[in-house]
Amino acid sequence: MISVLAAIIGGLIEGLKTPLTSPVVYLLRRRRIFPFVFMAYCIALGFEVNVSSVYNLKPELIFTVVIPTVILLDSCLKGERLGYQLIPIAALILAGIIYKPVYA
Repeated sequence: MISVLAAIIGGLIEGLKTPLTSPVVYLLRRRRIFPFVFMAYCIALGFEVNVSSVYNLKPELIFTVVIPTVILLDSCLKGERLGYQLIPIAALILAGIIYKPVYA
């Protein structure tokens, strides 16, 4: 459920409307139609976000849209919460914000 909140908050930060439908995607996680619903969600999100190139992608967009979408997919497919094993990965991501050569 945290993934839904992360997607909604990230969408509000970027001014997007599509992440507001993430609760519907989350509620359909146990149905056979989930892959199609998630694909439609990603396509709608892709139409709303304007990215000219992967190399020109803003880090804010990655943290507010891309990562919550991947976490939403993970929580819907696994049905598990993210555990403490992802803390080192989160620390590296935060280090990349502070120390720019991490992204280079």
